[in-house]
Amino acid sequence: MTLIPPSARQYNSAASKQAWCSTNSIKMLILIALAVITSAEKLLTADELISQPVPKEAQLLTGEALVNYVNSRQTLWKAEYVPGAEAYFKRRIMDSKFLERLPGAEVIQSIASDEEPPESFDARDHWKNCSSIISYIRDQSACGSCWAVASASAMSDRICIQLNGKIKVQITKKTT
Repeated sequence: MTLIPPSARQYNSAASKQAWCSTNSIKMLILIALAVITSAEKLLTADELISQPVPKEAQLLTGEALVNYVNSRQTLWKAEYVPGAEAYFKRRIMDSKFLERLPGAEVIQSIASDEEPPESFDARDHWKNCSSIISYIRDQSACGSCWAVASASAMSDRICIQLNGKIKVQITKKTT
C-alpha cells in the first residue's frame, strides 16, 4: 500500500475536486452579487453632496455622532473623530463665546460712557513724545508670526506712553 500525504490525497479524489470547484463557484457568485449591488448604488459627486439639504437634526450633531452621520452620507472621504480637536479649534477661533467662564465671574457686555468718541484720533498727535515709536511700521512680509510683531509693537508704544517718552525702545525678538 502506498502512503500519500493528506494534502495530496485530497486533490486526488474526484469528490474533493468537485467540492473545491463548488466552493469556488459559490465564492465567485457571492463576489459577482456584491459587485452588482455596489455598482447599482449611485455615488455622489462633491457638488451633489454639497447641494443636498442638511436635516435639522443633523445640524445639531457634534463629536462622534457628527462623524458617523458624515461617513454614512458620503463615500468620497472618511471623517475621523479626534478627541480634544473641538476644544483646540474653539480656542484658536478667539471668540469670547468659547471662553471658559470662571464661577462667579461677571461678563461685561458693554461699557456705558457719557463721552462721545472723537471724530478722529491719531496716537502720534496725542502722544507727541512717542510719535517716532508709534509711527514705526515693521516689515512683516513673509512672517507667520504677525501676532507677535503686533504684540511687540503695542508693548513698545505702551512703554513709551507710560514713561512720557523718556524711554523709547523697540521691542523685538532680540529684546525678549
